[in-house]
Amino acid sequence: MRKLLVFLIVIGVLAVGGDRLAARLVANEAERRLVAEGFTGPSVRMHGFPFLTQLAARDFSRVTVTADGVDAGAGEARGISAELTDVRSPGSGPVQIGAITASGTVPYDVVTRAVGSPSLHLTPAPNGQVQVTRTVQAAGQNFDVVARARVLARGTRLSIVPTALEVAGRLSLGTALSALLADRVAIVYAIPDLPAGVQIERVTAAESGFLVRVTGRDLSVTVSALGITAPQ
Repeated sequence: MRKLLVFLIVIGVLAVGGDRLAARLVANEAERRLVAEGFTGPSVRMHGFPFLTQLAARDFSRVTVTADGVDAGAGEARGISAELTDVRSPGSGPVQIGAITASGTVPYDVVTRAVGSPSLHLTPAPNGQVQVTRTVQAAGQNFDVVARARVLARGTRLSIVPTALEVAGRLSLGTALSALLADRVAIVYAIPDLPAGVQIERVTAAESGFLVRVTGRDLSVTVSALGITAPQ
């Protein structure tokens, strides 16, 4: 009986080892595909046990993805972290995702390049706000404006809305001119390449850029966009 128990324990250990090996192989394949999509330093962890049954069904309970950054050409982010649940990967066609929560930092210079204003400069301000320095034209004149602004999440866009502003060389501004300058200083930046159904939940101005948190439910995403599939 003792030998039988030892034998069963050894078989159990081997089964666990094989299960974890399969999970690691799938994670390695996902990481390889993420690198091909522009991710740097990606790490994928497949959760849940037993994993082999998930692999056979191509239905994964939870997947954690982290990456140093992503540069997809149209956009850039750093410090990527994502949790995906109920990931269903059919043999062909899009990957189905029950829910996703992800965060990353969009550097300030990415936003300034997208806006295309050489004079624009963004820096963090207290209470999660941002300071906007920009030369704008209004009423036939150029104004060097320094504004304190709040950052709002709107769908797939982040909006930078001035709450207070100063103009070099002017001690006071009229109401009409102040409103006009605030409108010219305001910025709307669309986060590129977000899958349909993913929305910005929260955005704050951090030291190195805009810290963006996104969420989504019941998503359908092409395999190449996520790389979460079983190896062929």
